[in-house]
Amino acid sequence: MVNIDISVLFQIVNFLLLIWLMNIVLYKPVRSILIQRKEKIEQLGTDIKKFELEALNKNKHYNEGINNAKKSGIEKKENLLLEAQEEEKKIIDEIVKANKIKLEDTKNKISLDIKKAKEELSNEIDVFAREICNKILGRSI
Repeated sequence: MVNIDISVLFQIVNFLLLIWLMNIVLYKPVRSILIQRKEKIEQLGTDIKKFELEALNKNKHYNEGINNAKKSGIEKKENLLLEAQEEEKKIIDEIVKANKIKLEDTKNKISLDIKKAKEELSNEIDVFAREICNKILGRSI
C-alpha cells in the first residue's frame, strides 16, 4: 500500500516546478520557433504565389508582344509587297509605252523606207526593163 506523507507533497511540488521550468526553458522557445517557422513558410508561400502570378503576367505580355510584332511584321510585309507590285506595274507600263512608241517609230520608218524604195524602183523600172529586154533580145531597143 501507498503511504501518503509529506514526500508525496514534495513530489507533487517538484513535478509542478519541473513542468513550469521546462515550459519556460524548452516549450515556449520551441513553440515560438515553430510559430515563426510557420509564419515564414506562409509568407514564402504567398511570395511564391505572387511571383507565379507575376511570371504568368510577364509571360502573357511577352506572348502578346511577340504576337503583335508578328502581326505588325506581316502587315508591313504585305504593304511592301503591294507597293512592289504597284511599282512593278508602273515600270512595266512605262516599258510597254516606250516599246509602243519605238514600234510605231519603227513602223513609220519602215513604211517611209518602203515608199522611198518604191519611188526609186519605179524611177528605175524603165531602165531595168530596157536592160532586161536588151539581154533577152540580145540587142538594144
